[in-house]
Formats: sequence, C-alpha cells, structure tokens
Amino acid sequence: MGGKLLRSGTFLHRVSDAKRRTPGLVALIVAFACMIGSAAVGYFLLSPLVDQRELDARDGAGPAMADPFALPDAVFMLVGYTAFIFVFLWLWLRLWEGRKFVTLGLDPGSVGKGLRGVLFAMAAVTVWASILIATGAGTLEIAAAEVPLTALLAALALMPLAWAVQTGSEEIIFRGFLLQTVGQRHGLILGVVVSCVVFALAHAGNGIGNAYYFAGVFLLAIFLCLYAIAENSLWGVWGFHLAWNFSQSQVFGIRAIGDDVSPNRLFVTLDQTPRLMRLQATQSDISLAAIGLTLVLILIAFFALMRNTRPE
Repeated sequence: MGGKLLRSGTFLHRVSDAKRRTPGLVALIVAFACMIGSAAVGYFLLSPLVDQRELDARDGAGPAMADPFALPDAVFMLVGYTAFIFVFLWLWLRLWEGRKFVTLGLDPGSVGKGLRGVLFAMAAVTVWASILIATGAGTLEIAAAEVPLTALLAALALMPLAWAVQTGSEEIIFRGFLLQTVGQRHGLILGVVVSCVVFALAHAGNGIGNAYYFAGVFLLAIFLCLYAIAENSLWGVWGFHLAWNFSQSQVFGIRAIGDDVSPNRLFVTLDQTPRLMRLQATQSDISLAAIGLTLVLILIAFFALMRNTRPE
C-alpha cells in the first residue's frame, strides 16, 4: 500500500488493544469522574493531615517569605488529590476495555524518553525566565536563604516526586486516554481539540481569570499532544510536564503579582514552599512570554512529527 503513515496512527492505534472500546462521550465522562473522584477521595483521606489553621494563616501571609511548613502541605495536596486517578483509570481499562495500562504509552522500554523530556523542559523554562528578565517584565531575587538548608534540600528532593504524581495523572488522562480514545474514533484533529479543551477546563479551577493564561494553557496542551504523538509515548511528555512545573515552582519560583493572582489554596501553599529563586511578574506578562515560547515548542513538535512520517 502506497502513501505515508504519520506516527499519529501508531499512537492512536494503541486503543486497538482494547476488547471493548470506550465511546467518545463516555470517555469524557470517565475522565471527569476519575479527576473528581480522585480529588474527593484524596480530600477525605488527607485533609486531616493538613492543618486548616495554618492554611488560613498562610492565605493572609505576605508572598515575600517562604514557609518551610508549607512543603508537607503542598506534597499532600499534589499527591493526595491526583494519585487515585491512576487507580480509577487502571480499573476502567482493566475491567471495561480489557487492555493493559502501559498501552496508554508507558512502555517500560521507553522510560529514557522521560529524562529527555525533563532536560527539554528545564531548558524551556530557563528561556521563559530569561525572556521575563531581559524585557524587564520580571524581577528576580535569590530565595534560597529564606529557609534552613535542610528545608530547601527537602523541597528539592520531595517536590519532583509530588509533581511526578500530579503531572503523570494529567498525562494519562489527557494525552493517554482522551487523545487516543477520541482520536481513534473521530480523527486526530478532534482528538487533539477535545484533549486540549478538557485540559484547559480542568485548569479553570486554578482561579486565574486571565485570558492570556488560558491561551497559554491551551497552547501548551497542543504542544504536549504533538510531543506524545511524535514519540509514540507518554514518557517524554510526562518528564517534560514534571520538569516544567517543578522548574517554575522550585527553581525559578515564577510567581504572578497583581489583581489576577490565583486564590487557589494549592497555589497559595506552593508560593510559600522553599525555592532557589523568586521571579515575579504580572500574570499577563508571564502568560504572554509563555505563549511566545509555546508557539516555538509547537513548531518543534510539529516538525518532529513530520520527520517521523514513514512509508506504510
């Protein structure tokens, strides 16, 4: 048979391992059920571990100083509210579709792609921070000395693990389950659109009412979809997403200032966790720099996908 076959066909074809395929609308319901169910179970199990009085006090705390006691709360929230997504989605794939969890794009032999994704994201966030600093939109200060060295080292050791759980849960839902299921049934373009729209809606709970922010989130989702398809794997995007969040939070400490600061309790807690630096700018400037960077990343992923075009 002549012609060309994009790597997208290989990535979406993973759904073919299912004995019973999930309809597109049902896939949306399953995705939201996994996210809401995980948050509910996590809140029920872990909320006793988080001191409510401390969180209430932290809401009124100034953003200039780190709080070493915010670290365990951040880990509890990142892990507790998202970890059960792995369990619920595994149960759906096992009991309904009858396929293995690794078919989402987590083949053991491709784990090395995750490290490449980590390095890629760290370089990208460095460029992002450099844009903010070079244009004068952001101010950078060293924050490492605000807390004891042990607290800083604990944050640098524990937060990557917490981000790994949180970002991994998003990757298996959005780039694994939704993109593959909807894309296989209704075509690649609709699969990408649905995955990106739901990803953006899921981030509406962050409480940031900034149009540039949501544009940046949507474009990042497009990039991650193309990245996953180009590599025929979730390992690379998982590593990228992990390092993207960790580099923002604990390395550069990119933080929004102004009227559009997120009131989300998790964001408030993350702002108080120990970090190496603190880079402050308005949400609009942060998002505009991210949009420009993400457009470049989309082009890189697109050309990588085209390079993976091969004869049938």
